[in-house]
Amino acid sequence: MNRLLLLSFVISSMCFASPHAFAEDEFIGAVWHLEVKPPGKRKYEDRGLIRCTTDGKVFIDGKAVGTHRNTSTATVKIQINKGGPNWNGEGKAVMVAKDNSIWEGNFTRASTGEKFPFRLFLRKD
Repeated sequence: MNRLLLLSFVISSMCFASPHAFAEDEFIGAVWHLEVKPPGKRKYEDRGLIRCTTDGKVFIDGKAVGTHRNTSTATVKIQINKGGPNWNGEGKAVMVAKDNSIWEGNFTRASTGEKFPFRLFLRKD
């Protein structure tokens, strides 16, 4: 169940920069590896790591950039509002692996309305 909550943070870093989360940082939660498929591209691209905490926060490089919450046991909603123009927006994802280790969804950028798919892979819980 904690993985579901933590997953929603990851979606928030759907931007096109390279976020990082370090195992040694002070936040308690899961570390997710993020891949996005930018508009017009055919393949997913590596975007780095994101940390989602059990209290519903999403962190990139130690900075709180948004929130996540489960809308059901297999879906999550992510809001990024402190990530800058290319980061801010909303994402929704569904669990695709029964063990909660892989999620897929779409992210909508607030500044342009642009939508693109993303995938999250659990790296550390």
